[in-house]
Amino acid sequence: MLAECGIRLALETMTLMNASDTRLRYLDASHVETPIGNLSCATVVDEHDRPLGRLDGVLIDPAGRQVRYFILEARGWIRSHHYLLVAMPMRIEPDPKVLRVIGETGDVEHLPEVEPESFPPFSDADLIDAIFSHHAA
Repeated sequence: MLAECGIRLALETMTLMNASDTRLRYLDASHVETPIGNLSCATVVDEHDRPLGRLDGVLIDPAGRQVRYFILEARGWIRSHHYLLVAMPMRIEPDPKVLRVIGETGDVEHLPEVEPESFPPFSDADLIDAIFSHHAA
């Protein structure tokens, strides 16, 4: 089941990345505001309390007014890796700052690896696009 979930997420990601990735904008976790403050240094865990990584940022579709992906940072022995997690429901826990995924994610190593710098940053122009977009939220 977990392998199927990982394969499904990877296929969904590859389809989107090939089709409409020009719309996506990167927003650093330190700029994502929630009722418990910004999400810098937030740890993402699965529903079984296994750590997936630290939330590095999110990929937003400004015109669609939606978060499409979470970018997770997982530290390795030599360097950090960044993984793409399809946006899914999460519960925010304030102390310590944790985002708990609601649903199966599979192993983080099976998620697509990305570089956050490969996406344009969310800008003031993107904010204006989001405000005046005709897409339903």
